[in-house]
Amino acid sequence: MRRRKSYEYTCICNAYNFPHRLGGGKCNGIGIVIKYLHSKTCFTCPCYVSKTCEVIEGSESIKQCRALEEFLELNEIKL
Repeated sequence: MRRRKSYEYTCICNAYNFPHRLGGGKCNGIGIVIKYLHSKTCFTCPCYVSKTCEVIEGSESIKQCRALEEFLELNEIKL
């Protein structure tokens, strides 16, 4: 098993049945979006409409999610 690098984050989304690197393989970061849904970042996001997230619903791209962008920036994570 290789060592985790400082800029990597372990994700536990449904892309795989085990903890995995955020953004690796099938993981696109949706686990982070779900975890931070209804955060104060979401309230100013254009994808957050009527208390639902259009990214989670699938009508918007995950690249549009401000909560994910903020999380990656704060934790200095490279995808």
